[in-house]
Parts: sequence; C-alpha cells; structure tokens
Amino acid sequence: MYIYGEGSQFLSATINEALNNRGILPSTGKFSTVNPVYVGNVAWAHILALRALRDPRKAPSVRGQFYYISDDTPHQSYDGLNYTLSKEFGLRLDSSWSLPVFLMYWIAFLLEVVSFLLSPIYTYRPPFNRFAISNAEE
Repeated sequence: MYIYGEGSQFLSATINEALNNRGILPSTGKFSTVNPVYVGNVAWAHILALRALRDPRKAPSVRGQFYYISDDTPHQSYDGLNYTLSKEFGLRLDSSWSLPVFLMYWIAFLLEVVSFLLSPIYTYRPPFNRFAISNAEE
C-alpha cells in the first residue's frame, strides 16, 4: 500500500520539484502499479479496529488477525497518482524520453555504493534507489 495524504513528505518533495521545473512532475514510476490509500481512511480503519478490540463480543474474532487496509482509490502508477493529486494546480506529467529500467537500476546501485562509501564522512541521499526502481517496474 502507498499511503498518501496531507503532509506527505514524498508528495511535497515531488510537487516542490515540479514547481522548480516549470510545473513538470518528475517521472518516478511510469510503469509502476501501486494501490494507494488515503491516510484518513487508514486512520479510520485503526479507530474501527480499536473499537472492535474493546468490544468483548468482537475482540476474540478480531484479535491477532492481519488486515489489508484499502479504499476506492484506483490502482495506478506513481506518476499517475502524482498527476491526479496535482493537476488542479496546473502541474503536468513529464513527456520526455527516459532511461530504460535496467539502466536506472544499475545507476541506483552505483549511487547507493557512493552513499555507503561516503557515509563515514558525509550523509549523501541518492535521488532514487533500487527499491524505488523495483517498485516502479512492477
């Protein structure tokens, strides 16, 4: 699940990057498929779970179970979600050419190695990593 909503550091960074790039959203996952869920719905699900756990009749059937929290937000790519959430502000998708996924993966690997090697003296945070590329590929 990709949880989105007010105060999201990921969305804020994406929107700020777009604002600094003439309103063009960065491409973070054209080929990804994520199941986003709104943070308020996740919070409400937790409240409902707490209520059920406090109810002596419901608690035995709820306790110790795994729950998948979702809502009616459609499955889409990271890029699609970012666009859906920001298009009313005039932001648009990047339509330029992008590197192949396998090449992005290896660049991410090299950036992670640089980050690791610099870690004793400097905190370098790569602009993307293999996890992000792997998720974007799904």
